[in-house]
Amino acid sequence: MEKTIKTNIELLDIEFTNNCNINCTICPRNEITRPFGYMTIDTLNILLKRINLFPIQYVCISGFGEPLLHPLFSKFIKQLRREFKGIIQIVTNAAKLTGEIAEAIIESEVNGLVVSYNGPGEKEYEKVMKGMRFNKLEDNINSFIKMRKDKKKPTLVLQTSMPKAIEHKDKVMKIAVKLGFDKLQIYPFNNRTGYLKDENDNANNTPLSHRFCFPLLFIAWDGIIYPCSHDIKGRIVLGNILNIEFDKVKKENYSICERCTICGIKEMKSYKVKNSSNSC
Repeated sequence: MEKTIKTNIELLDIEFTNNCNINCTICPRNEITRPFGYMTIDTLNILLKRINLFPIQYVCISGFGEPLLHPLFSKFIKQLRREFKGIIQIVTNAAKLTGEIAEAIIESEVNGLVVSYNGPGEKEYEKVMKGMRFNKLEDNINSFIKMRKDKKKPTLVLQTSMPKAIEHKDKVMKIAVKLGFDKLQIYPFNNRTGYLKDENDNANNTPLSHRFCFPLLFIAWDGIIYPCSHDIKGRIVLGNILNIEFDKVKKENYSICERCTICGIKEMKSYKVKNSSNSC
C-alpha cells in the first residue's frame, strides 16, 4: 500500500461534465467561457491515482454541470467507489435519475444524493428550474426510493439556495416530506462569486483560509484544477491533474472570493425530514 502524502486538501469537487439539461434562472450558465465537454476514462484513472496518494476524505460529484448526463456515468461512479473508500456525494437535478443510473448509484453505496430544488412551490420550481417538471421529479424520486428499498444509502437530500431560501423553509419542507426525502439543506443565496446579483451584495472580507472551501479543490472535466467551480471563466488555473500532484497546489485569496456570498459551512442549515424512513 502506497504511503499518503501530506497536504491541506481534503475535499474534491469533481466535474464529470459542465453540460446541463436545464436552464435555471439562478445559474449563470450563459457566462461560462471555459470549454464544454465530458471527462474521459483516462482522466478519471489519473485522478483516482492522485486521490489514493493523498488523505482525501470527501468527494463531491458536481462541478458546474449535471453529472448524470455523462454517457459513462454508471461506469465512472462504480469505479470511483471501488477505488475510493471515503465519502461520496452527488449533486443532481434528478432529471436522469432512472434505470441503470439509479441502480449504479445505489449499488455503489454513494453516501449522499443531493437534489437541487429551487422554488417554494411546484409552479415556482418549474419557473426557476426551466426544463424540469415537478411531476418528473416526483416520479424519479419515488422510483429511486423503491429501488433503494431498506438500504441506508444514499441519504436523499433536498437542497435549496434560492433567494430568501430560509424564509420559505416551511414550504420547501412540505415538498421534502411529500417526495420522501431524508434531509433538507438550506444554504444562503449563492451569488456565484458575483455573477448573480444579491440584495446584500457586499464585499466578503473573510480570508480564504477561514472558509469551508479552503481545503477544497475543483477538478474540471478536462483535468484542470481551479480554486472552485465558480471560476466559470477559467481564469485561475492552479494546474492539471495530468501533470501535478495535489501537494504542489497552493490556494490563496483570489479576487472572485471577495464577491462570494458562501463562506462558512455553519451558514448551511440542515433539517431531518419528518416521517422519513431513513434515520441517517
